Amino acid sequence: MALILENENIEVWCSKIEERRLFNRPRNPSPVNFAIIWKRDVGDTILGLSHLISRRGVVVASRRIMRAFDLDGEMRWRQGLKSDFRDLAPLPDGGIVVACKDALTFLNSDGDEKKEIPLDSEPVQVLAGETVDLLAGNELHAFDPDWEPLGKVQLEVKAEAIIRHGSHFIVATEDSIIEVNGEGAVQWDMGFDKGISSLVSAGGKIYLASGREVHALDSKGESLWKESFPNHVRHIVSNGVILVILEGGTVFMDPETHEIVSRIDHGFSLGHLSDNMAVFGSERTVEFYENVGDMDVFYEIMCRGERKCGTFVSSDFVNQCPKCGASKIILRVEKKRLDEKRPRG
Repeated sequence: MALILENENIEVWCSKIEERRLFNRPRNPSPVNFAIIWKRDVGDTILGLSHLISRRGVVVASRRIMRAFDLDGEMRWRQGLKSDFRDLAPLPDGGIVVACKDALTFLNSDGDEKKEIPLDSEPVQVLAGETVDLLAGNELHAFDPDWEPLGKVQLEVKAEAIIRHGSHFIVATEDSIIEVNGEGAVQWDMGFDKGISSLVSAGGKIYLASGREVHALDSKGESLWKESFPNHVRHIVSNGVILVILEGGTVFMDPETHEIVSRIDHGFSLGHLSDNMAVFGSERTVEFYENVGDMDVFYEIMCRGERKCGTFVSSDFVNQCPKCGASKIILRVEKKRLDEKRPRG
C-alpha cells in the first residue's frame, strides 16, 4: 500500500516521515534498486524501444511513428515512418537505426533522417556497434559506420533472432541456437525443446530465455547455469545486470551468482538497460526507471485540477491526485537517505 501524506510545508516532509516511522517498505541493501521516475502514454502500441547512447533520452517506436523523450519524460521529437516498423538499435554516434518493412533508415539524435537504404527482403532484426548488422530473410548484412555495405552471408537455417558474439554471430532458430562465423559456417549448435524467446551476449557469455528458464552459456555453448521461474520469460537484456521480463513480474539478476538483486512487481512487453537506467514498454505505456542504489524515492504530487487539493507525498508512484483523482498534476521525484542524520533548527 502506498504511503500518502498531505503536507503544505514541503521542506519538512522527509523528516516527518522519519520521525513518525511511517515508511515501512523494506530497504534494499543491494546497489541495484530501480525506481520509476516517469510514465507516459504514447497513444499507440509500443513495438520497440531503446536508450539513445548519447544518454540524451529514450526512443520509442510504434507501427508508423518514432518518438524520443528526454530523461525527464518530455518529448524531444516525433518522426513518421514510411513503412511498418520492425526493429531499432542505438548507434554509437547518438543516433538510431530503424529497420522498417522495406527500408533501413539512419536517424541522428534529433530524429533527422541521414540515409535510407531500400531492402529486398523484410527485416527481422538490426544490431549496431562497430558495424550495423541486419538480419533480413535468411541473409545477414553488414554495413560500415558510413552506412556503406560490407557484405552479406546466406544462412542455411530459418533465423528468428541474432546477436553478435565477438567476430561471430549467435543465431536463434525455432528450437536451437547456432554459432556461425563471418562466412556463415556453423561452429556449434545447441537445442532447446521449449523454444527461445530472447537472447543476449555480454561479458563473453551468452544468455537466453527458453520457456520459464534463463540459461547462461560460455563462448563454446557449454552450460554455465540455469534458473527457473514460475512464469514464462518474455524478454531478457544484459548491461551489468541481467534484466528478466516475466509474465507478471520483472527481476534483475547478478550475472555471476545468478541471484535476484532487485525486482519490479509487474511485467512488461519490452525493456532496455543502459548504465543505471532502464526503460520499459507495455501496450501504449513507456516507463523510465533509474537505479537509485541505497536511496529511497518519494513522489511529491501537486494537484492542479479544479479542486486544487494541495500537495501530497507518496512512497509509490502515482499519476493522479490521490484525493480527487485529477490527472492534471505536477509531479516531482525526491531521492533521500532516510537513515542520514539531519541538522535540526
